[in-house]
Amino acid sequence: MHDGYHNLSIGRMSCIYCTVLRTPCVYQRQNHKLENSLVSFWRLSLGKIPIRKVFPKEVFPSETFSIHIKTILLVVLVLSLAKVTAIADTNLANAEQETLTSGAELNVAIEFKEVADGIYVRYGKHEPVSAKHIGNIANHGFIVGETGVAIVDPGGSEDVANSTLSAIAKITQLPVTHIIVTHVHADHSLGLSAYKSTRLSPKPVVLGHNNLEASLSHNLAFYAAQFGYSKHTDKILQLIKSGMIQPVDTERVFNLGSREITVKAFSTAHSTSDVVVYDNKSKTLWAGDLLFVDRIPAIDGSVLGWLAALESLAKLETKIVIPGHGRSGEYDLLMQPQLEYLNLLVSYSREAIANGLSLNTFLQKNNGVFSADKADQWELFDTQHKVNLTRAYTELEWE
Repeated sequence: MHDGYHNLSIGRMSCIYCTVLRTPCVYQRQNHKLENSLVSFWRLSLGKIPIRKVFPKEVFPSETFSIHIKTILLVVLVLSLAKVTAIADTNLANAEQETLTSGAELNVAIEFKEVADGIYVRYGKHEPVSAKHIGNIANHGFIVGETGVAIVDPGGSEDVANSTLSAIAKITQLPVTHIIVTHVHADHSLGLSAYKSTRLSPKPVVLGHNNLEASLSHNLAFYAAQFGYSKHTDKILQLIKSGMIQPVDTERVFNLGSREITVKAFSTAHSTSDVVVYDNKSKTLWAGDLLFVDRIPAIDGSVLGWLAALESLAKLETKIVIPGHGRSGEYDLLMQPQLEYLNLLVSYSREAIANGLSLNTFLQKNNGVFSADKADQWELFDTQHKVNLTRAYTELEWE
């Protein structure tokens, strides 16, 4: 096959030599498939392979003529390489687009778990808050009723929000009627951008804490800088201006057919904009970030407000609780470690303040105490614990 230079199969094409000159291969006497002909073609064009080794004398009657042919071959080679590059770029672009659309959809049936009748959850990963992980560290999901579907948290990116819509479409043809944002933080809220120009009709009602719009407006510039999601944040700002988000002052009840859903708002707790979602039919509580399981809780509001919110939640008849981070399960069992941790923050902070310890001394002392007997209990302890100590101390300092 052309003096042995065709030895690596790279596609199903006719040999370039035979195609350009419309003559059968000297050695094979047939139009064979391309193997390494681009390499051989380059060597031929530059004179690395004598033309007479490839083509008979009747094709190239003189060396002068063959020089012209070499030039032509070199031009054809350049054009061929350009074509191959263009095809490769197109295929790569198509592959990337497929990953963002249908590729993402391939996994949703596996990633969403039905934890109760009509209650579907996708669990986030215990990764640090970063641009790389922000889209997939928080739990989110949806509730399927008889007349519609309610999404609980749009997630941390448009891709996550769109894959949720794809998962819903595979389970039911009912419309998405409600989207509840449990609080402002990026890993729960940035997916809202997908609904700015959503194809959903009629457009769903977006519910959030009465502080949500203000909190989003205040934090979106930071999210854009921190996570590089400026397109997301611009769309969310437009969504806010459109009045699409309906505020929940204390409580809001809506119905998905025979399924009554309660959205309950709290004063400052984990954040300044926490709501929970309670499905009265299955007694399932979506606690948002009022509950962390296995991952260390993160205070961005008030530790005392958080404990007060948990006291209120304990009065609900809850069979299954879905946290903002971590596995779902029995309420008391999953809530106990967090209650203990938050109460220790309070007791240690009050003791330090009563004894006149500075914040720096308090951090050194109590970080050691927690590290000794509590650190192994929590994922990302070293990342968040000192922040929690600082916020608890500075809040309780003003009691």
